[in-house]
Amino acid sequence: MNVRLLGTTLTLLALAGCNNKTAPSATPSHEGHSSATSPATAAPARHACPMHPEVSDTKASDCPKCGMKLVPVGPDGGPIQ
Repeated sequence: MNVRLLGTTLTLLALAGCNNKTAPSATPSHEGHSSATSPATAAPARHACPMHPEVSDTKASDCPKCGMKLVPVGPDGGPIQ
């Protein structure tokens, strides 16, 4: 009888620990984040020339060296599709 009571008590304690509301969630909270602009739809911070990557601007314009349009680039410097 004592073994059964001990087993039940341990099971209940284990289950109570699983329902702890103060434990961090596996899914991150998006509280405080704006859903209006996601990284995929946000305007790129930088545009660069495909032929002269050293030429960049914060807006789409023309390369002063070759006249090509500057294309949006991501944080890694690669073009954004």
